[in-house]
Amino acid sequence: MIVIEGPVRVPPKNLEAARPATEQMIGASRAGAGCIDYAYSVDVLCPGLMRITHRALRLYEADPEPI
Repeated sequence: MIVIEGPVRVPPKNLEAARPATEQMIGASRAGAGCIDYAYSVDVLCPGLMRITHRALRLYEADPEPI
């Protein structure tokens, strides 16, 4: 299994406006072959910080969808 994690910072006032883009990214990634889970989480102690976690069976080298 491959685990990719990383932060994304968004001005707190723009979090709701970023929601459609994050939902699109989550849907596309979860539809990818081998995806176990893909999620954005908002850090409750650090305003504007979202954490991305992606767990997959393999890298999607030939898959045009984002990983």
